[in-house]
Amino acid sequence: MNYNRILRILRHLHLISGVYVLLCIPGIFLAEANDWQEAPLHISQMLAVLVCFITSLVYIMAVKIERRHGKNPNDRPVSLAWFACIATGLWIGICIIVLGIWGGWVLQRFESAETYPQDVGWAQDSM
Repeated sequence: MNYNRILRILRHLHLISGVYVLLCIPGIFLAEANDWQEAPLHISQMLAVLVCFITSLVYIMAVKIERRHGKNPNDRPVSLAWFACIATGLWIGICIIVLGIWGGWVLQRFESAETYPQDVGWAQDSM
């Protein structure tokens, strides 16, 4: 496979996945407003975020390597790839932090429900 073709595929992948991530935002708002299921949009958006992050990072590294070897030094702009990489990296970091905090809170609630069922109202209904 040609090196320029790989770079073109990477550039298109990170652009398409980035646009999909942005288009999911109003789709999620629309789903919330109409009481539709949001899970497919959330899952596909997170997969698109991961694809965008990985492909933009690989694209940036490939262009850096290309510039270091003197091939096409200035004809491949990477500012959009940098923006996509930073934005999706921050989104992944926020999701990890939120899921870590929320996951710990949920685990703590379930442990307290088993130990002290009177502290949690829904635990009394199941016993």
